[in-house]
Amino acid sequence: MTLEADAAARSAQGMSGVGERLPPVWLMGLTTASYGMIGGAMLITTPQLLAAAAVPEPQIAMVTGAGLLPGSIAFLLSPLLDVKLKRRTYAYVFATLSAALMFLAFQALRNLPLLATLLFASNLATTLFLGAQSGWLGGLVQDQAKSRLAAWSTVGNIGGGGVFAMLAIPLLRSAPSPLGALILAALIIAPVAPLAFIPAPAPDKRLSSESWRAFLLDLRRLVAQPRVLQLIVLFVSPAAAFALAYTLGGLGAQFKASERFVGLIGGGGVLLAGACGSLAVPPLAARVPPRRLYLLIGACGAAFTLALIALPRTPATFGVAMVGENMFQSAAFTTMFTIAFRALGENNPLAATQMSLMTAASTLPIVYMQVLDGHAYGVSGLAGAYVFDGGVSLLACAALFFLLVRRSQERGQDAQV
Repeated sequence: MTLEADAAARSAQGMSGVGERLPPVWLMGLTTASYGMIGGAMLITTPQLLAAAAVPEPQIAMVTGAGLLPGSIAFLLSPLLDVKLKRRTYAYVFATLSAALMFLAFQALRNLPLLATLLFASNLATTLFLGAQSGWLGGLVQDQAKSRLAAWSTVGNIGGGGVFAMLAIPLLRSAPSPLGALILAALIIAPVAPLAFIPAPAPDKRLSSESWRAFLLDLRRLVAQPRVLQLIVLFVSPAAAFALAYTLGGLGAQFKASERFVGLIGGGGVLLAGACGSLAVPPLAARVPPRRLYLLIGACGAAFTLALIALPRTPATFGVAMVGENMFQSAAFTTMFTIAFRALGENNPLAATQMSLMTAASTLPIVYMQVLDGHAYGVSGLAGAYVFDGGVSLLACAALFFLLVRRSQERGQDAQV
């Protein structure tokens, strides 16, 4: 029997192809912690270090914005993960590369152009790691285990960022340079160790150029679909980006919050907020059409942001702001994935490409809003950042909601919105 026939037979029987040799689903999912740690390093630890060095907030926002950019463009390199080498090899290579680049970034804090370049490269590497890891593991587990794998992958992502945020500053401050950064780099690599015990399929035998051409053709076909275009517009808009959650990471001093307190809130507080925001979505999505729910979350979050203007600048307010912004952002992310999964339909041959495109679209507003929030802070301080972020999101939600209702009334498809 050929490999293709064997795989088809196993699929027909509902088997993963590897049976009892697979590790527990929770262990497989937690390997995403490496990806989450890079996010924690880039969006919480690095802004803290730059703020402590008296770097102006607009410059911090430019640096972190550059670091975030690969989330919107890395999908263009995704065909490379399907050829030549096993996905396990790609996962190891890119996880190690992202850790090494983050180590170098911690040594380049005084050179902002170099720092931005290293953060960009590190995030690009870890995004490709996530593509290899998720594409590999998602195809191994049985259908009934996919939701559990997704849940544990989210826990790994959020938990990895939280753990890194809590440990990074104490290590970098107390350990002699560069020992602290080396320990943190090793910590980033550690979660991928279980991948050694997971069976990896052979790579695609096609040339990379063939895979690339097929990908570009699929991409053109996808973008030509009106429904996909509408989702891209929804996700690219600043309606529910909540980029202020990342800007606040470097503003602890504005609230008289210590580095240790910022790390605690950025770790445990964000982890709790992420869990609460994500778990609140399923019961709400059962009652409210997901696209409207996405805009409702964006509008409520924008109102929360604007309400922060009235609060005193104390450590407690910093905690409320960080937890609230991250809770709304987690709810928005969960709703975005709900919308994207429903849009896939059944037996969609372009499912992977479509999901990559939707994820990239949802990352883009975080990038540009991160930069714009930083400039607003530079012009009018913290209140300016609040007004700009909340005001722009609220206007985008209102405009998109009007268009959504108008379109549903024209087509008589209100229940499907």
